[in-house]
Amino acid sequence: MKVSQKITKRLALTTATGFILGLSACELYVADQAGQLPLQPVEPKVQAEPTPPPEPVQGSDQVVFMDSTSAQLAGCRAISTIRFSHKGSFADGMTILRNAAIQINANRMVPIRLVENIANSGGPHLYQVKLMRCPEPETQGIKSNG
Repeated sequence: MKVSQKITKRLALTTATGFILGLSACELYVADQAGQLPLQPVEPKVQAEPTPPPEPVQGSDQVVFMDSTSAQLAGCRAISTIRFSHKGSFADGMTILRNAAIQINANRMVPIRLVENIANSGGPHLYQVKLMRCPEPETQGIKSNG
């Protein structure tokens, strides 16, 4: 009796799995046989004027890059990771990146991946950094050691 119940359960599970897989492979096509689609040509969208470059937020110029080893030694804590792509100039993307760091209270960035698309001047450029909050301002490169 128990063997037949196991076989019945296994058969039901196999049938349900086959049914679900069969439904997921279906595709829906819409054919316009009655000529219901408009015959007028679709006019292309008018290009809007280019957006002005982003304005830096106050204090965003203080957000600088550092390496992960220095961040650990300085007692920094990781806040978040940010990743985005930007069409436009690479410098505008850096301004957007620094503004985002200021908005979430980060004062240092550890670069993970920065890709400037030089083949096409309009981008897209790729940015991926780890945002850090460090207890003291980084003095490397600003003051001499000693």
